Amino acid sequence: MTTASLLNGEAKIARALERAALLALCAFVAWGPLAQGSTFAGGRAGLTVLGLLTGGLYLASAVLSGERRPWRSLWVLTLLALLAWTALSVWQASSRAVALPQGLLLGSVFLAALAARGLLVPAGRRGLFGGWLLLVAVTMAAYVAVQHVAGGFTLQVDPDTLSGFYYHPSHYVGFVTLALPVCVWALFEARGWLPRVAGLIAGLILLGSLLYTNSSSLPTALLAAATATVLAVWRRHRRLGQGAAALLLLGVLAGGWLLATAPGRQTLDSLMGGIQTKSVDAFLTERGKLWAMDARAAHAAPLTGVGPGHFVAFITRFRPERAEGGSDLAFNFVNYAHNDYYQLAIELGWPGLGLYALLLVLTLAAAPRQDPLGASLLAGLGAVWLSGIWDAHATVVPGTMAWTWVACGLVAARSVRVEQPHAVTEPALRPVLPGPAPDVLPPPRAHAFRASADPSRALPGGPPHA
Repeated sequence: MTTASLLNGEAKIARALERAALLALCAFVAWGPLAQGSTFAGGRAGLTVLGLLTGGLYLASAVLSGERRPWRSLWVLTLLALLAWTALSVWQASSRAVALPQGLLLGSVFLAALAARGLLVPAGRRGLFGGWLLLVAVTMAAYVAVQHVAGGFTLQVDPDTLSGFYYHPSHYVGFVTLALPVCVWALFEARGWLPRVAGLIAGLILLGSLLYTNSSSLPTALLAAATATVLAVWRRHRRLGQGAAALLLLGVLAGGWLLATAPGRQTLDSLMGGIQTKSVDAFLTERGKLWAMDARAAHAAPLTGVGPGHFVAFITRFRPERAEGGSDLAFNFVNYAHNDYYQLAIELGWPGLGLYALLLVLTLAAAPRQDPLGASLLAGLGAVWLSGIWDAHATVVPGTMAWTWVACGLVAARSVRVEQPHAVTEPALRPVLPGPAPDVLPPPRAHAFRASADPSRALPGGPPHA
């Protein structure tokens, strides 16, 4: 057997593994929200297996195709360091049996993000993957509509709340925060009326469902949708986009005033009286108590953290000396930190939190290179990271973690400037900012979603379309 035939055989195996990894990635992002948010044992295990399978298949294809230089990407190095640190934290935990399930879940979403960064480089493939995300969002929206109209299966005690396949409405809103930008992307970027209409209807249903969720993440879900819409308008007409951005900024400032002042919080109470379970002041007081406990726990945790899954047992050591009233939240069961950043500081230690923060910065650094899909998902990611101050969609809620980390990988993929050896059948992406561009192959066959390799159709800054 000649060397050429051996290399040809390896290339065929690499391509087959790559296709399998892409299929596993699609299954991963569908399983996350559809398997009851993947919170319960079966759904959680399925999500973990799919994530590990996706990462394993991608790494195998990358090795066979000759992609062996991860040090060329600081983003990849940081992600791999976070993965290794998580493994060390599991090893150092007081109970590895407790730490292993959550550690494997974290590892699975990290590997899925790595696979997304490597697999979703070609423009045509990104468009098709965006269409798959839209299909999942449409499925969720359809079930939410059935649940509201006909009382579909739900694990909710309160039948008036909506959560789709998620068991908890607040966790469901974390998913909606990323699904709404996908619907906006389809509405503005899809070719043909069917995906546009599907994006519009699904987006309206998901927006309407927010009124039945009593979730503290509702404002950031709205912010994600609004930011994605502003970016889409800006791509078409700069002046209209600037006006929309100004209105969004005024809305954010108004929201800040409402939260920061007593009259503002009273106004919020009156506006949300039908969908909230407690006043804004009561919510902030409860979160303040939790964050005070979180802060003490984070400073008391060892260098490698207490280990994934150990928050529940560790946090009880930092309760106040006495309860305030008969239902003091600090003395009830606290299942997670309700803050992504404290959650990681406690379970993975401050170095783990530092690696996570660096990864967020590096993901944001890819913003100027984004195509419309990446820009829309980055709008959702920004909202998820903001809501991480009072919730934990990126590090605790499995179904939403799946979308969050894959979105990070999809955004980071736009920084891949060297054509992937195992993806030679589709075009590489051009950078948005001035600079040397990679070679671009002939465009792929047209499909329902634009590939959008045109730099002027990404984040604001390119020439206006009108």
